[in-house]
Amino acid sequence: MRPNSLVCDKAYDTENIITIINEEINAFDIIPNKTNIKTGYFRKRSRYVFRKPIHNRRNNVESVFSVIKDISVELTQAEALNS
Repeated sequence: MRPNSLVCDKAYDTENIITIINEEINAFDIIPNKTNIKTGYFRKRSRYVFRKPIHNRRNNVESVFSVIKDISVELTQAEALNS
């Protein structure tokens, strides 16, 4: 099962990454553009296809992963104290 879109932050706004997402994975990229776009077919096109509401939901996913990591650290520390 392949995703129909990939949501990333600005750090992933490179032509190579966006080309892989669009051509090899056949998905839409939901990546905000860096301010200095000069070249790249997919990078220029993604400026018009960017969906801010979808990108904003990325924060929910990152928050869940953050909580999971925090709980994991607390459990690891508790186990270390008990042994």
